[in-house]
Amino acid sequence: LDRLPGPSVKLLDQVKTELLHFLIIRLLRDSKSKDLKKMIMLGSPEYYVKSRSWQALCVLSRFVTPEIAQDVCVEIFDCLGEPLHGQIRYFVEVFCIQCSRSYPQIFGQKIADQITRLDLNLQEISSIMVITGNLVVGKYKTDFLSNKDVIDLHTVLAGASPWLSSTQGFSRGIAQLLVHALIPLAIDVKKEPEPNDSDSNWHLRSLFRFLDENPDMKRVRVKQSHFFDSYDADTACTPKFVFTIPVDEGGDANPENMIDIIKQCLVEVYAEARGDNAPIWKRVQEMLEAEESQSDEGGDEDLREVNFQRKIIPLETLNLAFEEAQERRLRNVAGRTKQPLVVCASLIDKVPNLGGLARSAEIFA
Repeated sequence: LDRLPGPSVKLLDQVKTELLHFLIIRLLRDSKSKDLKKMIMLGSPEYYVKSRSWQALCVLSRFVTPEIAQDVCVEIFDCLGEPLHGQIRYFVEVFCIQCSRSYPQIFGQKIADQITRLDLNLQEISSIMVITGNLVVGKYKTDFLSNKDVIDLHTVLAGASPWLSSTQGFSRGIAQLLVHALIPLAIDVKKEPEPNDSDSNWHLRSLFRFLDENPDMKRVRVKQSHFFDSYDADTACTPKFVFTIPVDEGGDANPENMIDIIKQCLVEVYAEARGDNAPIWKRVQEMLEAEESQSDEGGDEDLREVNFQRKIIPLETLNLAFEEAQERRLRNVAGRTKQPLVVCASLIDKVPNLGGLARSAEIFA
C-alpha cells in the first residue's frame, strides 16, 4: 500500500474508493472498543487489533481524500474519547495531525468544538491539546494556519485555560505550554493599557505575564521548549518507522508518548524546585522506593550498607506513607478500586493443592 501513487497521481478511482477508502473506514470502525469506558488489557487480542489498525491508518493517511474527510474526522474524535494506552494513543494523535494538515477547515472546527466540551476525560483533553499545539504553535502551523479563519484561537484558549488548574500534572503541564504559546497569537501581549481605556483582554495579559515570569512556569517551559515540535508526523506515517520503533516486553511497538514525557518533565521540575524542601511524606516515599530498588538489585548485603546511617522518621509520617502505598495497591491499572475476592477450596491439606491455590491467589494480589 505504501508503494501506491498518491491519490492525485495516476491512482485509479476504483482503487481509491473500493480499496483504500474502504480500508480506512473499516480500520477506524474496527479499532473502536465495544465498551468505550473500559481500558483494554495489554497483550490482549483487542489490544493488538487496535495497535495494528492505527499503525496501518498512519501509513494510509495520505489516501484520506475530501470524499471521506468528514467521516474520518468524526471517527477519530470518537476514538480519542476512549481510555487508550500511550502506545496506541501516539498513532491516533499522529493520524489526526496528518488529516488536520490536509483538511484544516474540517478538523479546525472539530478541535474548537471538542476542546470546549465539559465532559472530556483527562486523556482526551490532553490529546486534543497536544494535537492543537502541534498544529497551531508547532512545526505544522504553516500548513494548518494558511487560512487565519480555520480555527478561533479565543475559543481554543477558552477551552484550554480551565485545565491550568487541573489536579493531574500532565494535563496541567500541557495546558501551561499551550496557553502560553496561544495568547501572543490571539492578542498583543506587549500593549500597555491607556488611561481610561477599558481593556477587554486584561485577563489574558495577566495570565500570560504569570506563565511567562513565574519561576516554576519557566522551568517547565525551558525543559519542554520544543514540546510541540516533537511529532515528526511525516516520518511516523511510513512503514520503515513503524517497523523500527523500540518494542515493549510483549514485542509490540512502544513509541515515546508525549504525555509520558511531560510527566517526567514535571517530576524533574518538582525535584529541582523543592529539593530538601519537599514534604516529609514525599521524602519518605522516595527513600522507601530507593531502598526497594537497591534491595532488588544488590541483595541483603547492599541493603545493610545503605542502612548503616538513616535519619529517624516520625511514626505518623511513616504511617502516612504506608497508608498511601496501601491505597495504591487497592486500585487496579485503570485506577478503579479492586473488588474483594472470596476463594472457596477443599482438600487443601494436600500440599500440591495448597501450592496451586497459593499460585492462583498470587495472580489476583
